[in-house]
Amino acid sequence: METKDNLLETEAENKELVRHLHLSLLREGKDIIVSAIGMSMYPFVKTGDRLKIASASENEIKIGDLIAVDRKDKEGAWFFVHRVVKIVRHNLKTIYFTKGDFHKKGLDNPITIESIVGKVIHIQRRRLEMKLELPSWRRFNKVIAKMSLEYPRLLHFLLRYINLIIEWRLFLFKVKNRFKKRNPLLYNTEKLLLICSRRSLNEGLKNKAVDLINEGLYWEHFCGLAMRGGVTALVYNTLKLIASDVAIPRYVLDRLKSAKS
Repeated sequence: METKDNLLETEAENKELVRHLHLSLLREGKDIIVSAIGMSMYPFVKTGDRLKIASASENEIKIGDLIAVDRKDKEGAWFFVHRVVKIVRHNLKTIYFTKGDFHKKGLDNPITIESIVGKVIHIQRRRLEMKLELPSWRRFNKVIAKMSLEYPRLLHFLLRYINLIIEWRLFLFKVKNRFKKRNPLLYNTEKLLLICSRRSLNEGLKNKAVDLINEGLYWEHFCGLAMRGGVTALVYNTLKLIASDVAIPRYVLDRLKSAKS
């Protein structure tokens, strides 16, 4: 029979074992998933959220990123997750300044890359998810970082509204996923039209367009939407641009070309 002291000692040893396992996986370049505890990053991270953390090099960490910092100075702790709000290069060394979104003032102690075990790339909340590497989330995070550093009291005042924005974006993501599962071909069709209606495409959008076409869509409906929306010329030019990377039916290009003339 184990005593209470022995049980506490065993629990502490197990926690330390799990901590070392997580750190080892990150050093090997593998992602880990942990549960968030605490209010320091509210509302962006809430207790119970599932965080996917990936290893990150010095060049991959940007202002606005949520990073996991090793707490080897505190017994029984693994690491904490705070936002990078400032990066300074000094004597060939990169110094990172972090801060919890919920904190009204004060920065954490400055750290170097040696103390960073990884960065959060994905947050899951109630079966909803935030993919933080997407451009929209990266821009949002950068704005939050600037406010946290320069206007912390204003940020603290706006947290309830920021929480509404986050929850609304998660709700839209949920609706989009349900729609995609219900009729993936229709979803791909309308998603491709939105991409092709842009005046310019970056490499990421080109790849997304190729993926949507490969997955399948309703070409007749696609052409009809393009003509009714008055974006035939833009859509035609975009499809011509990616035609060498993916199979586009000849009749689609002919129909769009004829309609834009």
